[in-house]
Amino acid sequence: MWYDGFQEEYLAETMRCEGRGSPKTYTECRGVRCHSRREACPNRKCTLPPEFRCADQACSGMAMYCSECIVAQHAQVPTHFIEQWNRKCFERKRTGLRDLGLRMQLGPHRVGQVCPFKFSAAHDFVLYDVTGIHEITVDFCGCPTQDDGLPIPRRIQLLRNCWWPATVREPNTCATFGALQLFQILNCLGKLSAYDFLRGLERCTNNDGLDKPPDRRKPFMHIVRQWREIKHMKCGKRGNKVGGVKATKQGELALKRRACPHPGYNLPEGMVVSDSLISTRVATDTNCGRFIYFLFLAMDANFRLSNRTVSSEIADPIFGDGTGYFCKREGDDGYKAHILKHVNDKEISNCSGFQAMFMANTRRVKGLRTTGIGGVTCSRHNMWCANGMGDLQNGERYGLLTFFLSLCALILLVLVTSYDIACQYAINFFDRMSKFPESMHLKLAPGNIWWKVPNFHLPGHKRPCHTPFSFHWMWGAGMTHGEGVEQNWSGSNWAAASTRLMGPGSRQATLEDVFGFHNYD
Repeated sequence: MWYDGFQEEYLAETMRCEGRGSPKTYTECRGVRCHSRREACPNRKCTLPPEFRCADQACSGMAMYCSECIVAQHAQVPTHFIEQWNRKCFERKRTGLRDLGLRMQLGPHRVGQVCPFKFSAAHDFVLYDVTGIHEITVDFCGCPTQDDGLPIPRRIQLLRNCWWPATVREPNTCATFGALQLFQILNCLGKLSAYDFLRGLERCTNNDGLDKPPDRRKPFMHIVRQWREIKHMKCGKRGNKVGGVKATKQGELALKRRACPHPGYNLPEGMVVSDSLISTRVATDTNCGRFIYFLFLAMDANFRLSNRTVSSEIADPIFGDGTGYFCKREGDDGYKAHILKHVNDKEISNCSGFQAMFMANTRRVKGLRTTGIGGVTCSRHNMWCANGMGDLQNGERYGLLTFFLSLCALILLVLVTSYDIACQYAINFFDRMSKFPESMHLKLAPGNIWWKVPNFHLPGHKRPCHTPFSFHWMWGAGMTHGEGVEQNWSGSNWAAASTRLMGPGSRQATLEDVFGFHNYD
């Protein structure tokens, strides 16, 4: 078969002996006689015997060099492993380049130039890269600057070299931007945990398990936490706006649902929504396409994304309260103050028997900080809404979901809301809304809020609910089915295994990243 021929050709090329005039493979000549006839390094100015090559053919293919040349080639790429020919086989060492004398010079110096005021980092400096875990020797630049005569801080030198330090003072653990970006994508897309990612880097470093690299898992988690927060702010362009990070508004860092109707963005010029909800540019005739200005939202709760009572907000604080997909927690108008008003709520159902009703008054909360997450999405485009997320302390209570909905809904002609138990939820909606601050009240008439049940959940309701709560009989619904929020949960449920044991700050930062990746994707 073609596979067998390709395999033989590949092995012949990769295992061919590099001795001069020898067409044999390493297996045939055993690398003893012909390999010993290699007199010098391929570099014409070098007379040392070639004994080293870059492992996995990362930069120089299969060519072999002497110790001086292999170090010079990796002066700016210390994240490669090298192999040494020992007359029998290639031997790979984790600290091969460091043992040969490679020193990484940081600061504004040319390649090969040594800083006259250099000072060394810690002897156990560890760098995480996509190629593995490296122990290298680092020299910081000590040249005085023109501003204050002091050298550039260590963290700045590392960041300019695209290495993220774990600490501000005297860092000895870093991760390259490439490794952090790879982990972020794998974590958001495949929900790969940091533990498995670091195990993979250990296998890339040394797959036999006999010589394990240093374990810096905890500093790496600090780096990932900082990386998420800074990238979150950078994507929101906070570094170029007046006030910076401190002036970030509620929900400003969430990726906007640009396909949904937004006043001042994609609506006709001069369109004004008055108390009567009639536009100055849009006629009241139903044939003019008013349905394109309807806002479709879907609500649901997810009890897989629970969180155990691990750590605390003092040890693991939440940064950017309410600036992303999670709602604001602190303050008189925050989520915590609203929870206290619904501690003793009892939800009663006389229709369906969905999990939303059974979990509304759950008591299985021992050892849990939160029993799940409630969220609001756009049921047209399946995108998470800004400030539409929040933790559920004791089941799926109506008052809590109403709080999320009031933060997401825009004032348009008609608000179409889908929920698994909309027939029960809509009964006292405006009574619950009246307990909110005035700024959170939806300025919509009861007749302009249409309540629907997703198509898949509707058959589980009683017959009187089928016609009034069906998308099939709604004018302007098109192909909307309302089940998009369930699809969104399926993409985030894989993160439950790792976020369940995280502290409050790390968990929220991870979920913010997962939800933002979903909206971007």
